Amino acid sequence: MAAQNLKKTIATGALGLALAASILLAGGSGSALAAGSAKTQTQKTTKTKEDYYSVAVSQSASEVEAFAQSVKDNFLASDWKALSKQIDYPVLVGKEKIQNKKAFIRYAKSGTVRKKFLKALKKETCKEMFCRDQGVCFGDGIIWFSERESGTKTKLRVISFSDFIKTEKTTSKDK
Repeated sequence: MAAQNLKKTIATGALGLALAASILLAGGSGSALAAGSAKTQTQKTTKTKEDYYSVAVSQSASEVEAFAQSVKDNFLASDWKALSKQIDYPVLVGKEKIQNKKAFIRYAKSGTVRKKFLKALKKETCKEMFCRDQGVCFGDGIIWFSERESGTKTKLRVISFSDFIKTEKTTSKDK
């Protein structure tokens, strides 16, 4: 029974492994190990603040959320030059691949920002955002970002946007 509980605890991740090892080294029983396993499950689902995004990036939650807030602020201020520096190129915007900063700025200035996009962005708190192995996203996926190599450092960069510009060519359905 204790061996089965140990396998379950190890499967819950590094925290479970550390907890199981400390219980075994201290001479704990199988029932103590089972209790530790339940505790690990709770900790894993409620995650600590600083490791909240660990499935997606190596940065702390405060770094991730500060980056997200900066992206949001630059976007809402229409500071396309500052935002263009936070992007990994080429970047996908809707179905269009944008190759560099200059092309991104040109795209961002080519029409008006969609109301639906702005509403979702304004609503974003930049706290406890959805994340998975591919990155972190705003709202329902309007902006995705992840870590990218930049020289010798790993930095957070925007990797995709939903189509946020409404141009004259856009139909009324595309608001």
